[in-house]
This record gives sequence, C-alpha cells and structure tokens, in this order.
Amino acid sequence: MYRPTQTIMKNTGLPIFIIYTLFFLFLFSPLYSQDKLPNTRLEISTYAATGNQNPFWFVSNQYGRHSLSKNGVVSSLMLNSQADTSNVFDINYGFEIISNYDGSDNMWFNQAYLQLDYKDLLRLSAGFKEETLGNEYTPLSTGSIIWSSNARPMPKIELGTPGYVKVPYTNDWLEIKGGLTHGWFESNRHVEGVLLHQKYLGIKTGWDLPISLEYVFHHFAQWG
Repeated sequence: MYRPTQTIMKNTGLPIFIIYTLFFLFLFSPLYSQDKLPNTRLEISTYAATGNQNPFWFVSNQYGRHSLSKNGVVSSLMLNSQADTSNVFDINYGFEIISNYDGSDNMWFNQAYLQLDYKDLLRLSAGFKEETLGNEYTPLSTGSIIWSSNARPMPKIELGTPGYVKVPYTNDWLEIKGGLTHGWFESNRHVEGVLLHQKYLGIKTGWDLPISLEYVFHHFAQWG
C-alpha cells in the first residue's frame, strides 16, 4: 500500500499567510488566454478528542489531510481549473496546500497537477492528484486493495483518455478507456528508488439502455 509520509515544508520556515497570499495573487492573474477563472476553496477546521487519537472516520478517506493527533487545527486551500471539452486543446491545473497544527506544524502540497486535454479523447497529466479506482463505495470504503484513499496522492505522469471514449462505427454501442502511468514512491522506504508502472483498459457497452456491461483491467508493478 502506498503511504507517503514526507513533509514538503514547515510552517515555521514559511508562514501560511505568505503561501495563501501567493495563491490569491495567482488567482487574479491572467490565465493562458482563456476567459475562465479557477475555482477556489478555503477551509479551516478545528478538532479535539478525549481519547488517544482522532475518531476513525475523521481521518479515514481524507487522502492524508488529517493527523491522528487528538487535538489540532487543519487549514487547506484548493485552487483548480476544470476541463472545457468544447476546446480542441485545454490546459487545466490544480493545487491544494494543507497546514496541520497538531504539534508538528507541518505544511505540504496534497495535490499539485497539470494536465493537457485534447477534446474528450486524450489526456496528458503530470503531478499528484486524488483519484479512485474500481467501483467501491468511496464514503464507506478505503478504496481498492491497491489504491487507498487514506494515503496522499502519488506523483505520476500519465497518458490516457479522460474517461470513456465512443468507438467509431459501433453506433455508440461500445466505449473504451485506457491509460499508461509512471510514478514515484516516497523516499523513506526499505528499498530506495522504487518506481510504479501502471496501466489499465476498460470496455463498456449498452447504448442508452438502463443496464450496461463494463469490464476494466488494471495492472500495477513496483520496480527499480
């Protein structure tokens, strides 16, 4: 299971208000000749517990945002731009910075990615972004046996489809999706320099019928 633990920066070295100021300056700057502004979300939460650690569902399925420490304050800033498939080429990005005041005063980028879409057919992305695999019910599941929603996103480079793409000459009866990924595991492991190889292929049928058939094959390998 992927469990990154590295810290990107410390609050004591770079105050949180400086980071937020830089993000808001970027928010109101011109964006690659497009007339769309990014979505921005700022959240601050305080938590306290009487036991030895936080409640299970407070820290679960949060992609590593919250600490197990029983008392603290979490603040996060998310800025992203969504795809516009009406354009032939579309550049999109996302940044999320987390500050956790739980005695360790850690600050890190939980998400930071850049992606280039060619209509709704092809996507090239780089960075680390939250994602789910399979058909698990995410509010109650920690994810697939390979990809847990309790871990921080892994830095990767991926080339694939944004989703399902209709296969020509099938009267919209057949759709496929797929992708090829190269990723980097965290550095504090028993074996250094571990890399990820990931690929997937999915097929879906059904036209506009209320029932469809779907099969997705995933392949993962650690190497290096």
